[in-house]
Amino acid sequence: MLKHYVRFVGKRGKLTIIEIPKRDEKFAIEYAKTHKDITLYSFFDRNEFVAEDGELLFGEKKNISNWVRVRKSRFRVNSGEAGCIGCILPGHLIPKNLYD
Repeated sequence: MLKHYVRFVGKRGKLTIIEIPKRDEKFAIEYAKTHKDITLYSFFDRNEFVAEDGELLFGEKKNISNWVRVRKSRFRVNSGEAGCIGCILPGHLIPKNLYD
């Protein structure tokens, strides 16, 4: 059965992988907002099989997305300077195979 995952990388290099029902960027951004140290996220899929003896077997990662950098800043209300909260920046400079 095909399963979907999102992986997050924190500021100190901590890797967190979460199984999700579908690839949902809103979920990834909201999760990153609630966990302040997260700086990158990426999606991937994997086939899972249950063997005859009940052992769970994982297939290779596939459909791996590029890394997306999460930039967190705050709005400054009266300064005239605009900011954004949970903005995403394309991860084109980030290696695709980080933590593979």
